[in-house]
Amino acid sequence: MEELSLLLDDNDRRIIELEEKKKQRKRKHKRIKIIIIVILLCLLGIYFGTDMSNVKRLEVTGNKYYKKNEILEKAGLSYQSKYAVLPSFYLQYKLEKDPMIERVKVHKTWDGSIELEIIEPQVIGYYINEEGKTFLVLRKPFQQVEVDNKHQHTIYQYPLISNFDQENLEKLVAAFSVRDKEITPDIISMISEITPHQRSYDQHMVKIVMQDGNTIYSSYDGITLLNDYKKVVRELKEQHVCLELDTINASILSTKCQ
Repeated sequence: MEELSLLLDDNDRRIIELEEKKKQRKRKHKRIKIIIIVILLCLLGIYFGTDMSNVKRLEVTGNKYYKKNEILEKAGLSYQSKYAVLPSFYLQYKLEKDPMIERVKVHKTWDGSIELEIIEPQVIGYYINEEGKTFLVLRKPFQQVEVDNKHQHTIYQYPLISNFDQENLEKLVAAFSVRDKEITPDIISMISEITPHQRSYDQHMVKIVMQDGNTIYSSYDGITLLNDYKKVVRELKEQHVCLELDTINASILSTKCQ
């Protein structure tokens, strides 16, 4: 009995020793974890507490309506911004809330650079209402965006749209936006002014005055033929001529100026 008692005592001691060693290892691992966390916190403190974490380069491309500094202000970006806490989706969200910014592509590089590639909505033109307020007419989705005084200088890169009521303005935008036949931005940039026009056989036409002095008459259905304008102009022998967009023959014909 005495030998059995001694044997049990030895086993108990070994178990206690093993348990103590386990506790020591756990305490050691815990101390190591604490030390690692403290070191990481110190490194993060140094990183975020100095200009090491600041954005090193800011670029904006594709913007015409807003200036670079306006885009950066809308995005909440500056050279004091912390690069690591600026996720791309957040910058996109902030900027794409603006109707004059259709999409944003954010390019971030390891050296602390952020480039914002701005894709603006296609503008058909602008009009001035009876109260003297200026509005840009956007193609997709159809919107009318009021232009503040700060951006009045930007409107002259677009055609002037005059004397259209709301119904016919919507028809005009729809005519410029026919799927697979959308009027291209380079053609829109060649237009000076668009006004309603009437003839005995069609009370709902448009008159389009081009930057080069030529005048085009068309029904709403014929506006898609504008995409052929450059090719026709190269073949013209005269300047300041009048043309008609012929939907029946799908061609652009010379016509008498009215």
